[in-house]
Amino acid sequence: MSSSEISSSTADGLLALLQGLKQAQYHFITVTPSTHASINQRPASAWAHNLRDALGWSRPFTAATLPEPWFNLLQEAGALQAQVTEGQVAQEQDEPEQKDLQQKDSEQQTLPQRVSNPLESQAQTWRSLWRVSSLGDVLLLHSAFPTLAADAIFFGPDTYRFARAITQYLDTHPSKVTKAVDIGTGSGAAAILLALRYPQASVSGVDINPRALSVAAINGRASGADNLQWQQSNLLQDVAGNFDLIVANPPYLVDDAARTYRHGGGLLGAELSLKIVEAALPRLETGGVLLLYTGVAIVEGVDVFLQALQAMLAPQAAAFSVEYEEIDPDIFAEELQRPAYVEAERIAAVLLSVRRL
Repeated sequence: MSSSEISSSTADGLLALLQGLKQAQYHFITVTPSTHASINQRPASAWAHNLRDALGWSRPFTAATLPEPWFNLLQEAGALQAQVTEGQVAQEQDEPEQKDLQQKDSEQQTLPQRVSNPLESQAQTWRSLWRVSSLGDVLLLHSAFPTLAADAIFFGPDTYRFARAITQYLDTHPSKVTKAVDIGTGSGAAAILLALRYPQASVSGVDINPRALSVAAINGRASGADNLQWQQSNLLQDVAGNFDLIVANPPYLVDDAARTYRHGGGLLGAELSLKIVEAALPRLETGGVLLLYTGVAIVEGVDVFLQALQAMLAPQAAAFSVEYEEIDPDIFAEELQRPAYVEAERIAAVLLSVRRL
């Protein structure tokens, strides 16, 4: 087992946590990272007061904050990260082997963070290593905020738009699905959605990130779907067979740290989306569909992804029916302040559907 994978005992503990939250009718809608940060900066939001604060908003808490059974579930699942209070930091500064808290982004999630506890200055404080979010009636485990680690599992408004786009398309384009795959499955959200919608189909979730697959498998078990398979693969490289339905919501931003869950590569983040189209089309059965939800940079009114896509599809235009829709004209506006996007005027969310004729 690699360091990124989750042990079976931890997986069982996290599954028990999800099952308990389901029984307790836990519900949380995840917002964008910028909104999350803004809300948590409010003085009243500095500390968790309930389960939603601890598991949704990733706020620090003490053992007394949560009812004992919930704290025990988190502890048994290995889901707690100890935090350093101001008093503990002062004590550590007198020790010869002081830890350096000024680390790179990718390391910050594994280190204690300095916090001040206005409620119980002597009590040990904790954060959950995981968030739990709602997608309809399904609860999904994913990485705690902020998602800084290279192997973080992301879930957010894109997931909701992606799920809605899949549902709306399938509602208006009914077809038989016996074999489906979700490329870059992450938390497993789309694969689980498809497995529950098509209980007789074989549904696979593939990802290059083994930690994401471990988490997706836990989420799949908690959903009750029994027709799911999870496989590590770069796109469809190690996956056998053809499919009636291929879905994907790939990373599409330009990330300086090239984090797996966020970085879409060249062409202002469109490179990975184009590679998915290239890999998926030969694997579609006759009548099979690729649904790709992604974000695209618009430069002087030109959709750079669509421009490259049209050039790619032109030689095989007679073999496919293509639909392309701009779902949201303006997402991740804060990214436009970064040097990588100096030429972009906006980032739009789009849905591409390609059907093999």
